[in-house]
Amino acid sequence: MKKTQYFQKSVKFLLISFLLLLVANLLSIFLITKYGYSYDKSIIRIFNFDTEQSFPTLFSALLLGVSSFLFFYIALNKKNKKYWLILSFVFLFLVIDEAIGIHELLVYTSRNLLNAKGFLYFTWVVPYSIISLIVVLVLFKFLMSLPKKTLYLFILSAVISVGGAIGMEMIAGNIVYALGDKYFYNVTYMVCYTLEESMEMLGLILLIYSLLDYIITQKLKPLKIEFK
Repeated sequence: MKKTQYFQKSVKFLLISFLLLLVANLLSIFLITKYGYSYDKSIIRIFNFDTEQSFPTLFSALLLGVSSFLFFYIALNKKNKKYWLILSFVFLFLVIDEAIGIHELLVYTSRNLLNAKGFLYFTWVVPYSIISLIVVLVLFKFLMSLPKKTLYLFILSAVISVGGAIGMEMIAGNIVYALGDKYFYNVTYMVCYTLEESMEMLGLILLIYSLLDYIITQKLKPLKIEFK
């Protein structure tokens, strides 16, 4: 019971943290639209969902890191370690990506190669969509073997987070392509990136909840760290 309460409090803490970041982002949008604030000349940069090197980016990286650790923790307690380890390494890569923006670096090269326009203007969504599909196909049988509750939670978290990361990013890309440099003050664009980041964070929080629930229901042993 104590372990369950601890996990519930952890998820509650993550949800409250997300809500505080969302409020800060909305405040930054208000200052941009009402008073013409810009990212480079004010403190709102570290609170806005559309900027790198910010609290929202740090929080997203934290969620990805926790997810990677929980997959690794489960792998240490299961016979089919390789599948859990694959997921752990996938999320570890996403932590690195979130920190240094690998997908952003891909945009400029792939955009020229594909002559991307409109919804594919942020062209990183193409290779990442393909990679995501490959990962799902590789892990399909494994995923189908999971308890139904865990499987359904995994699917829901993936739909929410991937829908935000790729779906909303495509809509935002179309807006940027259509408006050029004017996109910065476009309200529709602001709604898109707010929904995108919110869906990513909520999807990851749901994933963390599902992993913690799996750990409890499977009664996995705690890690033992010994110093000799």
